[in-house]
Amino acid sequence: MTWITPKLDWNASTSMNAVDWNRIENNILELYNYLNSIQYTMPVGGNPYSLSFDGVNDYVNLASSAVLNITGDLTIEAWVYVTQTADSAIVSWNNAATTFPFHWLINYSAASGKVRLNLSGTPYDSNTVVPLNTWVHLAATISGSTATLYLNGVVDGTFTGIVARSSGNTFLTISKSDAQWFKGNMDDVRIWNVARTQAQIQANMNNYLLGDETGLVGYWKLNEGAGLLAADATANKNNGSLVGGVSWVTSAPNKNNQDTVKNRDVKSIDYLSSINRIENNLDAIRLAFINPVGYLGKKTWTVGKTFDFNDANRLETNVKQLYDLGFTTFQNYRYCGTQTCGEWGLIY
Repeated sequence: MTWITPKLDWNASTSMNAVDWNRIENNILELYNYLNSIQYTMPVGGNPYSLSFDGVNDYVNLASSAVLNITGDLTIEAWVYVTQTADSAIVSWNNAATTFPFHWLINYSAASGKVRLNLSGTPYDSNTVVPLNTWVHLAATISGSTATLYLNGVVDGTFTGIVARSSGNTFLTISKSDAQWFKGNMDDVRIWNVARTQAQIQANMNNYLLGDETGLVGYWKLNEGAGLLAADATANKNNGSLVGGVSWVTSAPNKNNQDTVKNRDVKSIDYLSSINRIENNLDAIRLAFINPVGYLGKKTWTVGKTFDFNDANRLETNVKQLYDLGFTTFQNYRYCGTQTCGEWGLIY
């Protein structure tokens, strides 16, 4: 497949046919393959960064937020790369006192390296030991009086009749809980005020989120790569401060949002599924690799929505913007060894 010049002059009198659909789908695949082809300089997943914690005094302080004081259903998720056989906190809630009545950790002192959900002093341990020196996805949900632990999307412990959590725990930390400090790398921490299903966890654990998903109240991608801020990608903006010697490292779990790309003939176009796949693929590429200024956004299509020339122009423009910026990013890596270079951040 080769790049096909986009059509950027759609108007009210032009109509879209199978050739147009195939051109857009072709160019999305060409763009995706092109970006993957330069992964020797841009590690898989587009953004290669995660946070590294030393297991001594490194943590992310999320301060106080009422929206994170969740006493009902919830879900917490994180990608972790553990490098020590000692108790390692992942996410902890506290009330600004010295104790952490609600925390999620990997416990070695009493659970031989299994995931532990600790609720007011009562432990709930997973069935499986978390492997060292490899990226794994962990999740924990609370639905009513039932807690469920997950390892890489697979149920790894279910507990009924769990103890109630106390209210007022508005202070959160990543990597700190009493004297339990995380050692290793961490990426993509998410907190929801709903109990996600196993299917939902599996469907999104390898995907980048937009930050506006229903029930998502805290989302720290931990991929800034520099500075002392861990940004919250949700509208709540509960940004975290890096404390101790937390450092950015070029190691991150592999994420791939790309859906199947299909070629269509005029008799077999399922317009609704096609346009939603195109929109989702474009936004997945934008989130995973590059985020150009002026990107025209995505639209979710349902029965009854009308596709017009403005939508055609938006799709074609978005593909071209991503391709152009992807090429510029590659050139920067070739000449400067970074995604940006020069006084204005990009070379032309």
